[in-house]
Amino acid sequence: MKHTADQHLDKAVENLKSQKALSEEADRAQDSLLRAVAIEAEADNSEPSLVQKLSAWWRETLSFSGLKLAGSMGAAASFALAIFIFSASPQTSFASMVAEFKKVSNFFYSATMTNSGQHLMDIKVYYRDSGQMRMESYALGHNGEPTFVNIMDINQGKGVMKLSGDNQTVPFDFETGNTQQGVQDDPLYWRKLILDVDPDKAQSLGTQTFYGAELSGYLIEESNIETRVWVDPKSHLPVKINVIQTLEDGSAGFQMEADVTYNQRFEDSLFHLN
Repeated sequence: MKHTADQHLDKAVENLKSQKALSEEADRAQDSLLRAVAIEAEADNSEPSLVQKLSAWWRETLSFSGLKLAGSMGAAASFALAIFIFSASPQTSFASMVAEFKKVSNFFYSATMTNSGQHLMDIKVYYRDSGQMRMESYALGHNGEPTFVNIMDINQGKGVMKLSGDNQTVPFDFETGNTQQGVQDDPLYWRKLILDVDPDKAQSLGTQTFYGAELSGYLIEESNIETRVWVDPKSHLPVKINVIQTLEDGSAGFQMEADVTYNQRFEDSLFHLN
């Protein structure tokens, strides 16, 4: 899939190619823009193809063939293209996303879970950086009421389970710092993966539009689990998560699709262990 910025650049390049010869003033403008492109290429490694493509075309077409920017039309096109280069939103780098993600104080996500295409449940997860988490699980036909609720204090290794329609609360203990939970059992699996993975192992998926917003995508492969992370270029935070655990025959087994929002204010009552 071709990046939107590349599509805009192609159009701008075609417009420039249609211009005719010009004066020394245009030569100076061309040289200045080439230098600016080179500086931008060094400063921004998250989307090098855009500036490299422009720089290479400019040198080959303008410098070597003798074609120059034409009159006020050429100068206007040159100026517009320079504005485009520095105002276009490049794909958010994985490393910069992780840096922003570490600053998050809390988040909420809703997700759908399936297994081999069959609906398992929906979940809603509330998390804040004090180590408190609330997970509401909704079975098929839940009518808006959770089937059960798990509330955990991760730092203390304590939690409670509450069943729908029952005032009974079942306390439980768990091992703190346990990172061996499977993807189906750990609602924070994707968070730990993002924070712990080597950024070089995150494969770029380019960009894709969701709900009218263009998001930067990354694929992280770990054993038989594929995690796709889609990042908002404005907040530099992951807002869509897709986790797929493949079976031995290569088909999709467990799958979770989540939408994430950040830094809301949660009531303390959501996390009470009683």
